[in-house]
Amino acid sequence: MTKLVMENAIFTSKDILEISNQFSNINERLNAIADRLKETTGISLYFCEIIGSRWSFCAGDMTLDIPEHRIKISEKYGIMTGEISMPENQWTKILNSLKEFVKK
Repeated sequence: MTKLVMENAIFTSKDILEISNQFSNINERLNAIADRLKETTGISLYFCEIIGSRWSFCAGDMTLDIPEHRIKISEKYGIMTGEISMPENQWTKILNSLKEFVKK
């Protein structure tokens, strides 16, 4: 039953806006975004600060063992995530929301 709820849950830019209004520190915001994403979709991820060619963990789910995906979302930030168990169009919307958030 829980799995069905998770599969039908949606993570949107409204979630990001709500989180942004709750926290002033960028790392707290990124941690909260990663937590909400995992809670609503079941997808674990962590954010990295990109420094040259190095991706340095800065927030999110540190328990993620070996990430399957490494995605650059801005010049300064990237995400690493495991399995993405949702339709591609839904994942693209989430990525676009994350890209917009880190641009600000």
